[in-house]
Amino acid sequence: FFFFFFFQAEDGIRDVERSRGLGDVYKRQVYKNGGKSLSSIFCSSSCTCKGDPAKFSDYTGLNMETNSGSSTVSSCSPNPVAGRKKAVLSFLGWLEEKKDCSGICNKEKFYYFSDVNRGVPPKACRQPVLDYINSIFASNRRMV
Repeated sequence: FFFFFFFQAEDGIRDVERSRGLGDVYKRQVYKNGGKSLSSIFCSSSCTCKGDPAKFSDYTGLNMETNSGSSTVSSCSPNPVAGRKKAVLSFLGWLEEKKDCSGICNKEKFYYFSDVNRGVPPKACRQPVLDYINSIFASNRRMV
C-alpha cells in the first residue's frame, strides 16, 4: 500500500513572517509606514523637523530647521502614524518623555512621539517597558 498526502497551504501562510516578539510588533505597527521606516520619513524631505541640527551632528542629510517643521512624527503632513491606536502612541510618548528612550529593541535616532529637539535618545525602551510590565504584575499580586 502506498499513501500519498498532499498539503495545500492556504493563501498567505507561506508568506507569513515569523514574529520575534514585542519589538517586532512595535516596529511593524508603529515604526513602519507603507514599508518605510519612520527614521527614513522623519527629518527628511518628506517631513522637515523643527530642531537644532547641532544636537544631531552624528547624522548627515537631515532636513531640520530651527524655526519651522514638525516637532513630533505625528505632526508631519501627511501624518505617517495616522490610524494607529491613540493609546499606543500615547504610551510611546510617555515612554520617551518619562524614561528618556526611543525604540524597543534598538535605540532610535530620534524621539518620534515626544519633542525631537530633546536630542538623540540615549537608549532603547526595552528595559523600561519590561520594568513597567513587571510593576503592573507586582501590583496585581499585592491586590490578590
